[in-house]
Amino acid sequence: MAHRRKGDTLLGCLILGLGTLLLYAPVVGFDFINLDDSRYVVNNFHVNGGYHWREFPWYLQVGHAGNWHPLTWISHALDCEFFGLKPGSHHFVNAFTHAINSILLFVFLRRASGAFWRSFVVAALFAWHPVHVESVAWIAERKDVLSTLFWMLSLLAWLGYVRNQTSKASNSYYLLALFLFACGLMSKPMVVTFPFVLLLLDWWPLDRLVLGRAGTPLPAVPALGGRASLWASRSFSTLLIEKTPFFLLSIGCCVLTVIAQRRGEAVSSLSDLPFHFRLVNAAVSYLRYLEKIFWPTNLSIIYPFAISWPTGEIILAGGMLLAITAFVIWQRFPRRYFPAGWFWFLGTLVPVIGLLQVGLQSMADRYTYIPSIGIFIAICWGAYDCVKTWRNHQVYLSIGAVAILAGCIVVSCHQIQYWKNSGTLFSHAIAVTQDNYYARVNYANYLTSVGKIHDAVNQAEEAVRINPNDPTTHAALGEALLAEGKPGRAAEELQKGLAIQYIPSDAVQLGMAFAQEGKTGDAISQYRKVLDANPDQPDALNNLAWLLAASSHPEYRNGTEAVQLGERACAVTHKSEPLMIGTLADAYAEAGRFDEAVATAQTAHDVATAQGKKTVATRNLELLELYRSHQAYHEKP
Repeated sequence: MAHRRKGDTLLGCLILGLGTLLLYAPVVGFDFINLDDSRYVVNNFHVNGGYHWREFPWYLQVGHAGNWHPLTWISHALDCEFFGLKPGSHHFVNAFTHAINSILLFVFLRRASGAFWRSFVVAALFAWHPVHVESVAWIAERKDVLSTLFWMLSLLAWLGYVRNQTSKASNSYYLLALFLFACGLMSKPMVVTFPFVLLLLDWWPLDRLVLGRAGTPLPAVPALGGRASLWASRSFSTLLIEKTPFFLLSIGCCVLTVIAQRRGEAVSSLSDLPFHFRLVNAAVSYLRYLEKIFWPTNLSIIYPFAISWPTGEIILAGGMLLAITAFVIWQRFPRRYFPAGWFWFLGTLVPVIGLLQVGLQSMADRYTYIPSIGIFIAICWGAYDCVKTWRNHQVYLSIGAVAILAGCIVVSCHQIQYWKNSGTLFSHAIAVTQDNYYARVNYANYLTSVGKIHDAVNQAEEAVRINPNDPTTHAALGEALLAEGKPGRAAEELQKGLAIQYIPSDAVQLGMAFAQEGKTGDAISQYRKVLDANPDQPDALNNLAWLLAASSHPEYRNGTEAVQLGERACAVTHKSEPLMIGTLADAYAEAGRFDEAVATAQTAHDVATAQGKKTVATRNLELLELYRSHQAYHEKP
């Protein structure tokens, strides 16, 4: 019997793993997107050069991208070490990790509850549900799948601790669970709710806690050989104390996360967004998350934050939350899985429900990655209990499960295709949401990058119309106008954005607008201002070095300073940017160091060739011949 059960479990794991990989197979042909993938991987010079011990202090730093997740940085760096900047490989790692997470969830539920099919369907819903596409198909969301990997492993270790408390192995399992939880926290802080989930698992399915009516017999637990748990008589206070180390780790991670988000200026203040607005948005968002789980349509990478909601929707949201909560409490004894699943959903969403508002979104599909498991548990166990007394109930359950999972697969296949590139992703977001200025900003940036300048200007102008008080809208319009050859208008828009909020990359763009306009002195001055605020801003270092080396105006050229700036830009980027290496080559030539100029231009060519940047590689070969003739390159007036 035990052998057959292991065989069934292995078959379930194979179906989940292979099915998930087949579902997400298209992502290996997808590109990076221009939201977060750049600062996490593509333009993150601490990551895109591969894993290096010298970067370890940076991996541990608090604040970049508004987070503290050193293991996520290491994961991305290892991807770059093995695969370089080939997005398909990065996508595959995400999909593979998601498949493993699905298998681990199945194994945990199977062992903890003893129910095979219910556990399998929960894991399959987790693996193939459309709301999880964002967490898997977005390279920057490696933190989601990685933190959940450690979450699942920690659950299995905790189950080992619970089932071996009478043996010496219990301490080892406990420490392993604590270590894996710490790894989860270092991958994404959202898993801080893990110790609360452990308390829910004590209620169901582990049955280590009995609350309420004295003398209520515990149900038999198949995973424990048909017996009630040996530790069910433990008091709540005892179980709470047992998890103290987990709570302490959560508290420490919360502190680091708040510091990181404040450094990243990602947290909205109460003056900007009063608490009652946040509370209303939280209630409505809970209802909208349930809607997306049960009817996953119009999914978007970003849902704009709404300051006001219709009164009827607020009442509906609050009323439904209270009604469901009252129902699961009423059912806490006959159907213990209801409060376990419902409070799993409510509790694990707390860090991202908006009470501490971070970013521009009111909600996000990726936030359901772990919380949705609670709803799936309640659905599967509840459906089984409702029909288990029916004749041929297994047939009805099988037909229902197949239909739902098939629907999830079809919708997910459709949703996955939107993640092909930034253009398909953000054009879809614009189509399924209203007044989504941030989606238009990113779509405009994509259109600019592929040379569709007129369309980019139109999208950016619409973004400015929707929200003229956000600096990103002016920055997107300024960049599009710069590409259109209108540096004067571009400078105006960039200055408007900088007046709202200083963003170093936008300040660099303003310098580029001045340079394109022929205002070399203003451009140099602008780059120096950027470097005064941030001495290691690589684009400002490079652009200033270029002007000091190659300006058509001799009075601005300074080879010695250009070399210093160019060397610094290359050091900051770990010589991974061929454009910056090429700038340094010309700086050497301007300083009369022609042998170094030739060698550096050759390096720029080699790096560009390795990265597939043929235009940059060819240009550096041309300049190399110029340096060999002991001449520096100067722009024409």
